[in-house]
Amino acid sequence: MLQTLNISTIKVGSRHRKDMGDLTALADSIREEGLLQPIGVTETMQLVFGERRLQATRDILKKKTILARIVDVSSIIAGEYAENEIRKDFTPSERVAIAKAIERQIGNRRGQRVQKIAQVELGTKTRDAAADRAGFGNHETYRQASKVVQNGTARLIQAMDSGKVSISAASILADVDADEQEAVLELDEKAILQAAKEIRQRQTAARNHQQHEAESAARGKLNGKKTWKITADQKVVPCDLLIADPPYGITKEPWEPDDLEAFTRKWCNKWSACGADFIAIFWSQEHLWYGRQWFDESLPGYTFQQMLVWHINNAWSPKSKRRFKESWEPIFLYRRTGSTRQVLPNGKAWGDGLHNLDCFVAPVPEGNYTGEELKQHPCQKPVPVMRWLIHAMTEPGEMVASPFCGVAPCGIASTQLERHYHGIDISANYRKIAERRIAAYGQVK
Repeated sequence: MLQTLNISTIKVGSRHRKDMGDLTALADSIREEGLLQPIGVTETMQLVFGERRLQATRDILKKKTILARIVDVSSIIAGEYAENEIRKDFTPSERVAIAKAIERQIGNRRGQRVQKIAQVELGTKTRDAAADRAGFGNHETYRQASKVVQNGTARLIQAMDSGKVSISAASILADVDADEQEAVLELDEKAILQAAKEIRQRQTAARNHQQHEAESAARGKLNGKKTWKITADQKVVPCDLLIADPPYGITKEPWEPDDLEAFTRKWCNKWSACGADFIAIFWSQEHLWYGRQWFDESLPGYTFQQMLVWHINNAWSPKSKRRFKESWEPIFLYRRTGSTRQVLPNGKAWGDGLHNLDCFVAPVPEGNYTGEELKQHPCQKPVPVMRWLIHAMTEPGEMVASPFCGVAPCGIASTQLERHYHGIDISANYRKIAERRIAAYGQVK
């Protein structure tokens, strides 16, 4: 039997659930949608279930009454257990249906006069809001579950709903045909995970092969028409901007020098003869203070101007729980003594990845590892961060050089921005990849 009760009359005894979670989100939902599930109390007004709903209604929404169901249970403990443990949660496929309904609902509200909470929600991406309201941890999980519902066999959907196959693994299986899905589902849970991993590796290899073929085809169509050069010649190149991404002692790659200080001082001293107005050097947090000293002392004719920041914003876990995760890298910027070169000259506006609030922070996260961001070098930097630097410190037609070019993200950015580019790398393999990549992705932006 349902009744509207005065909240002040409801008695809350000792409860086993201590963590109430995010009551603000629950209050927002109640404000907009109403109380979809009433609380439960005994005839003597003892709370049986719905403490979170009660607290959100009373403490956040400041309401005096609440809809309640009068229940007859053997004990308060039994009622609390039945409500919180025995009840059946929505399955992932059910949550997909709920989320899609919420997406439609939010979409229908656009342009209408809505409550404040709806206005806040409409200010975010519809999919994010729907994923959150439907109980998915994030929009990516919602996307994966949606793919399973759309492309999976009935058996795969049931396996996801029952928990036999995780949502992420099920989304991988949903990419293959129905016969392969059914064959994989005959395996035990451990073997299913291994099969999903192998399918993902197979898909990645096929996608990368297609991309490499497209890059090679682009390289073959150049017919000698190019504004860039990739060489193994270590001689200094006169340039307007030098961008260096040297070894800085944090990987186990074979090119890491045994004596980082001696190596760094040597190349700095050599390349100080390039004549560039600016030298931008990617470096590591680990050797931050040593690097500043070595650069100051080994770049004759150049003066430290400022330290820029590349905000990596990567998704990897911290390498050690003893320290914060490294989500940024320094970029040391040096100016040639006597240079009056301006950043963003000739009336250029902040744009092309440059913004008023981040004029010394490159807010460029790791890419999606496709297209120009396909990972083909272990220390590869994103093309947008190179565009960010080149756009700010050079003009079209000027020369950008990079003595440790790798697979040339700097070269791609330079050609996109109509600059000349000269990249140098000791690896014949990386030089070949660099040429393919510039040919494929160096179109003018």
